[in-house]
Amino acid sequence: LVTRHELFDHQMSFDGADRSIAFVRCSFAIHRRARDEADRRTFDSFGTYVFELVRDGDDWKIRRITQNVTRNEGDPSLHGAKLAPR
Repeated sequence: LVTRHELFDHQMSFDGADRSIAFVRCSFAIHRRARDEADRRTFDSFGTYVFELVRDGDDWKIRRITQNVTRNEGDPSLHGAKLAPR
């Protein structure tokens, strides 16, 4: 499986009295194709991520990632995972 993850339209906000918590929201597109070029199947996903970050001294660490898939296109069998029912 070959994948390409694109993240775009980033928006950042801060919380906490000392601004030690940050939220980054962005849209995503994940493109998947088979490693074998003769296999023409693709499976693409689109949606949003919310990253919750917490400051740790001079560093920022990811506390939580929330993914909201709004649309899939193509052959989900390429992904190898079962999709949640809608």
